[in-house]
Amino acid sequence: MTSQYLAEFASTSSGPIWCCKWIDSSFTPSGSLVITSGVDRKVSIWDPQKPDQPQATFENPSSLGVNALDSREDYVLTCSLDSTVCRWDLGDGGAKLVGKKAANAADIFTIALSPKSSVFATTGRQGNVKLLNATGGAFAEELGSSKGRGDFGMSLSWNRDGSMFSMGSEAGQISILNAETCAVIDTFPAHTNAIRSLAFSPATVSNFLISGGDDGKINVFDIRTSHSQSRKGGGGHIAQFGFGPAAAKVSLWVTSMAIKSDGKLLCAGGSDGSLALFDLSNLNPSPLAVYPRQHSGDVWSMSWKPEEASGMLDGMAPGGGGKWVSCGEDGVIKWFRASGR
Repeated sequence: MTSQYLAEFASTSSGPIWCCKWIDSSFTPSGSLVITSGVDRKVSIWDPQKPDQPQATFENPSSLGVNALDSREDYVLTCSLDSTVCRWDLGDGGAKLVGKKAANAADIFTIALSPKSSVFATTGRQGNVKLLNATGGAFAEELGSSKGRGDFGMSLSWNRDGSMFSMGSEAGQISILNAETCAVIDTFPAHTNAIRSLAFSPATVSNFLISGGDDGKINVFDIRTSHSQSRKGGGGHIAQFGFGPAAAKVSLWVTSMAIKSDGKLLCAGGSDGSLALFDLSNLNPSPLAVYPRQHSGDVWSMSWKPEEASGMLDGMAPGGGGKWVSCGEDGVIKWFRASGR
């Protein structure tokens, strides 16, 4: 399995970068683009073939930084620290604001778009979870609400077919919710501290939900068994990864995670700026590779380049190939590629 990745370029911003998303796009020659946002309120669009400067930049109307974003090929959703959510339609000339709605302070801390419909989930204060309309004409219209386990929702992730989504709380609890009704269908403990990152596997053959917490642990759950196991406090738990240098004896916050399109590799970022790569095909608890202190502070977000199912492996061993980006508190975007590519 290819586990060696090289940092081929570093882009810089005027302040901490809190979010990044790599998406397919018809607006760049490369066929994809990377969207970033952070403390300076700016949302930047990057062409991966020309990462020295953003292709376009637009400023969020809120007076505070943009702490969450999600995107499709033709639009971007953003959320700022004052809980204002916006929709931006993408085009050749950049982005156009077509929807905006402000919520009460801290009501919306993070957002996540459904992979199958024009709906997005939000969570924040009191562990409240809402489903909102993502379409331009009825943007942010409430479609359902519920309360997850915990007093503050910190992370969200949808499963591949959009039938359910998960919320991670400051108390280390995971809630699984039905996508149609927004009803909580399961809850279970996952960490002893806050869950800053959640990721459902995008692979068709996997039902894995992976969580990363401030206790320095990465836990893997099989959602097929979670409903029966959760009554015993297990939540379908099947594996735990160590994070940090040499699978460390140092406890770091797991601040971000991303799973490759084929579901075989997990990349995680830590509070000391380090990155680690894990093999999900055999659930080895030790990292395949560790990249110490790639950032000078917290790694707040990372994203893999989307890959077509027919081209995921590119003639390499399972899990090989691919590119990803990471960003963090140091205001740097790092672009990684598989060695030899």
